[in-house]
Amino acid sequence: MPFCSDPSARDGFHEPNLFLKLKNEEWARKFLQQKYEDASFKEPGVLAYKNVQSFVAYIRQACSLFQTAGACDQWMQPLLLYYGMMDFFKAWILTKDPDYPKSTAVLRHGLSTRKRKKEPFRFSQDEIRIQKEGLFPYLAELMELPVSAGDSYRVKELLGFLPELQPTYRAIFGECTWFPVDWIPASSLLIVPEKILDQCHLAPSSFVEKLNAQSGEIRFSLHHQEQGALYLNCFASGPPHRLHPWIKKNKKGDHYLYTGNHRPHPLPRVISLMMLCFSMSMLCRYDPPLWEEIMLASVHQEQLMLIHLTDLILYGFPRFMAPLWDWPD
Repeated sequence: MPFCSDPSARDGFHEPNLFLKLKNEEWARKFLQQKYEDASFKEPGVLAYKNVQSFVAYIRQACSLFQTAGACDQWMQPLLLYYGMMDFFKAWILTKDPDYPKSTAVLRHGLSTRKRKKEPFRFSQDEIRIQKEGLFPYLAELMELPVSAGDSYRVKELLGFLPELQPTYRAIFGECTWFPVDWIPASSLLIVPEKILDQCHLAPSSFVEKLNAQSGEIRFSLHHQEQGALYLNCFASGPPHRLHPWIKKNKKGDHYLYTGNHRPHPLPRVISLMMLCFSMSMLCRYDPPLWEEIMLASVHQEQLMLIHLTDLILYGFPRFMAPLWDWPD
């Protein structure tokens, strides 16, 4: 996915077709009713009628916040984008829980960062902790994520979960957490660079076993090995980026394979982006001098990462949410 650090060259936020439709109450009500029917809720039509106004309001506000963020300078973008992300998620939660919110506790952020920052401050070393109550832990529960209250993630770890940021990640940290791979649908072959074995410290057979242990919906076997690459047979009912947690596809159709950064599984992109945007928004809102130091000092190496991360949220986050709604990405 291309990035542009010059705001004047951007063409603004474009709403995915899904959200254009969901801002229409009649279409949204039918959409909600279908979700409630699929989940076997009693009286799905009544529930959809009760929730459609709130549902549409969340979608409209989320899109408005993203549009506003796209039109303003980067100083305030994280704050606008974070609250837009929250609204997108609240709308999604309503498709799973027709009684949301059951209490004011689930309206909290559910995340926290250090109030007193270490000096000298590095954004990549900031820590984001999951709280016991709030929107984030409720999202994690609904998405069945392997996270718990009290777990903490460094910004660098979360950045390492995002294949779209890998070129900048490698340039800044000198490490690789995602390797480009080739997917050949016609022959159901995944072509993996042989050098991935050195990073994982595994033989080809052990590497295949490790891949197979991560998902029961897809199986790999070694077809052959030549010219610095492993050719893996893929046995699955769909494309690997939909069935395997270590394989992702970007907007251009490029595929990437996760190799780990001290975590056994990458968090979903929408969750990683939400946590990162929370950290940025807290800096922007509560520590403007520090935020200014990072964003306006061209000598600060992490500035480039923040620019690319903000662009990825603005242009990528709504699209990354599409699979959560069972909408083709």
